[in-house]
Amino acid sequence: MADVARLSYSAHIARLPPGVALYLQASIIVAFLAASSAPTSLYAVYQARWGLTPITVTIVFGIYALAVLAALLTLGSFSDYVGRRPVLLSAIVIQAAGLVVLSQANALPELVAGRILQGLATGAAAGAVGAGVLDLDRAREPLPMPSRRPRAPQLERCSLVFSLSTCQHQPASSTWCCWRWSLSRASG
Repeated sequence: MADVARLSYSAHIARLPPGVALYLQASIIVAFLAASSAPTSLYAVYQARWGLTPITVTIVFGIYALAVLAALLTLGSFSDYVGRRPVLLSAIVIQAAGLVVLSQANALPELVAGRILQGLATGAAAGAVGAGVLDLDRAREPLPMPSRRPRAPQLERCSLVFSLSTCQHQPASSTWCCWRWSLSRASG
């Protein structure tokens, strides 16, 4: 019964052309990652104002990473059941709430709460966007040999490079390389 409801629901939703959908998904994940990296430049200010120790700042960094990981592990496939759009819209609302909490932060607990909200939102969005990109890839017709093998492992490698480079605070180059590759695959 749930499959019938999901099919009838998805039949009423207008679909974007694959190129537009890919650009939209890319802009969503770039916006989430940019918003999540914005507070890091303020950590030195917070450390001076609030008297935070270096280990406390490190813990705040770690809390964000744990929240992203928790969201990816628990919500990663959630969009397969409820749809990509509801998950992305919920993630946008949670991200906005996290930004409001961070903008009003006056002490460490608010900073931690804001980073947890941002991590959960970014993890949920990353899972939905990743699945959405794979959906776009599956919609293509099979390619001629030798590129006929599934491209999901290539997308996973791209995602790994992106994740590792963001850990080193170099997201621009990896974002450009990954999305350039994805766009070349989507445009045919």
